Amino acid sequence: MEKKKDSVILRIILTVVVGIACNLNQVTAESHDVHSDLYGEFFNTSSKLVTDTDQQERALSWVKSMMQPPKMVGDGSSVTVDSAYSYDYVGEMTGSVILSGEHKQINRSHLTVVSPDLIVDSYRGIVSGKLEGLSPAENYEVRAYLYTDSEYDQSYFVKPAVVNPNTGSWSLDLSTVPNFAGSWRFKLHKVVDGLSVGDSWTGAYYYEHLKVRSYSLTTSEHFIEECDLNSELKWSLKSQPGEKIIRVIDTSTGTILAEYFNPTKTGLIRSYQYEDFEPEYNTSQKYLSFTYDQATTLLVAVGEDDRQMADLALKGLLSAQIKSGEHQGAFLSHVFQFYKGQEKTSIYTGINAFASYSLMRYYEKYGNQNDLLGALKANLEFIEGRKIVSGNGRNLYKGGLSYDDSSQTYKEIDWSSTEHNTDLWHVFERVGRSVDSSYLTKANDLEKSIMTNLWNIKENRFNQGLNDDAQALDTNSWGSIFLNGVGEYEKAKLALAETDNFVVTEQGTTGYFAYLNTNSPRTIWYEGTFGVALAQNVAGNKRKSLDIINNAYQKQAADGAWRYTLNEDSTNEMSHSKSVASTNWYLLVSKYPNIIWSECRVIN
Repeated sequence: MEKKKDSVILRIILTVVVGIACNLNQVTAESHDVHSDLYGEFFNTSSKLVTDTDQQERALSWVKSMMQPPKMVGDGSSVTVDSAYSYDYVGEMTGSVILSGEHKQINRSHLTVVSPDLIVDSYRGIVSGKLEGLSPAENYEVRAYLYTDSEYDQSYFVKPAVVNPNTGSWSLDLSTVPNFAGSWRFKLHKVVDGLSVGDSWTGAYYYEHLKVRSYSLTTSEHFIEECDLNSELKWSLKSQPGEKIIRVIDTSTGTILAEYFNPTKTGLIRSYQYEDFEPEYNTSQKYLSFTYDQATTLLVAVGEDDRQMADLALKGLLSAQIKSGEHQGAFLSHVFQFYKGQEKTSIYTGINAFASYSLMRYYEKYGNQNDLLGALKANLEFIEGRKIVSGNGRNLYKGGLSYDDSSQTYKEIDWSSTEHNTDLWHVFERVGRSVDSSYLTKANDLEKSIMTNLWNIKENRFNQGLNDDAQALDTNSWGSIFLNGVGEYEKAKLALAETDNFVVTEQGTTGYFAYLNTNSPRTIWYEGTFGVALAQNVAGNKRKSLDIINNAYQKQAADGAWRYTLNEDSTNEMSHSKSVASTNWYLLVSKYPNIIWSECRVIN
């Protein structure tokens, strides 16, 4: 009984100590379904900031929409397929269209068949008709064709019929044509030079300016072919491997009236939403899924406790992991939302840290689904291969592997980023408490190396990386969170103060830009701005954190999204487009601040 009582007292003391160590606004233990031992628990380092949920709900809804196929609104028309054509299907596809509104039909052959009412393939009799839409005085003739794989002129067997210059009538006797296979077609020609006029008669009228087009989607959309939309509202088109897209286009305006696009859900999220006037809209960029964005989406889903979203996001994240070979376990920098292959891309340590961290948070909430722990172990082993084992920067981790397209080889990135290493500390600390205690030693070794090699003693801030004293915003905002976590409170204040040098005001709103001492535009970077808001909250400056978020609201889009930057920053390849990264960071900071980097070490 005394031992149990002592254990309870020890737990209370440790809770208070950790609360003080992490500058808590409130001292609350997080619950974990998977583990519950004393050293497996973490504590809140910040409190929920925003109580008005409208902005949050719109932001979350937009993020979820980016996990779905992009939708074409159209004009109320619809296009359907006769079968469900698989990703790998190659062959003819058929379907139908329902049009909204009035659309003009035209006879593009300029011919009308009056008799007989029905012309079957075997018909060998008289065919009579009239000219339509043209003056008969222009001297025209009508020729008979049989269509199989192409149209074959039968003028050798049946003399072309001259169109009556007064009445426009014409007549052909097909009885002299041998019993060849094929469907009958009739075509108008000029008598003078024999040139054809208009299309072949098939008995069908067509909708003026309306085309049906097929595409295959892999990394991007590939146009295959198009056909005219006939009066029966039917279409037939070829296909290629990839997700199938069928669109009805008004060629006079370029407007998409309807679209069929029903791909298999991959769980991957499109990182940016591009407008149709943006140059990326018709490129593979439209379907690009950055693994960093996928990992933060998984964190959002776990924070929201939306199991369906979390499972889908987990599925997508695991699809970006290399399953075998030399770099087994690594997460690629990006993949494509609906591509079934896996492109070779660079592999960055920071992105892998975010991937592992999000796997941990899912595991703690929902357990070991889809061999999550196996994927985590493989990733941690890959990351360990980036460790500097001796000399300058010992126990830091290098930047990853750079992929060279021309040689199709990977090359080690020798530079060590402060951001990547502080990211990894959170991973090691969490893995050590929840899965494998040996990672607590790794976290401790990494902490010491970060403080020795990356802290700029002269300027009281973090350098951008090993032997790189450039000034970057997230190095110090995220860095201050790390410093609070390891008990370096005074340095945490100094790093956070460094972010004041990155404040910028644009279009009546204030935020933070990315880099000092560069010639790049100083525009508000929303992912980085929300990172500062989280750092302020972790430091106990809730009012300051709220002010940053409230300033940002002025530029939240009506659909709930935030752009990556307020203005384009081509120098640093920072887009002005609507961004999953920015929107996820807003949600993480305002709604689920304890789902990211809430680790803090017990200080004795």
